Amino acid sequence: MSTKVAELTVDEFKQIIEEAVERKLSEMLSNADEGLELRPQIEQRLSSSLDYVTAGGKTLSLEEITTYAEFADEDVALAEAGISEYADLLAHEDSAT
Repeated sequence: MSTKVAELTVDEFKQIIEEAVERKLSEMLSNADEGLELRPQIEQRLSSSLDYVTAGGKTLSLEEITTYAEFADEDVALAEAGISEYADLLAHEDSAT
């Protein structure tokens, strides 16, 4: 037989809510990767990264990485434009000879 919310005491209702919130938080905060194994290549990369930082290597913030990526995109675009111009120049020189 099911009980209606109106039939619960305030303490019983609080208990139900607390249990539901605790269950949902546990689901949300649990480690979805628990029990999985890392591939050896990933383990090696993580180990190298930790060694680098332990030896005084600098880590980058998300902002720094984003800035570098934006500059890289610009550099690639400039390089591609330069390669295209260089190829056109070579083609022009070849046709002149």
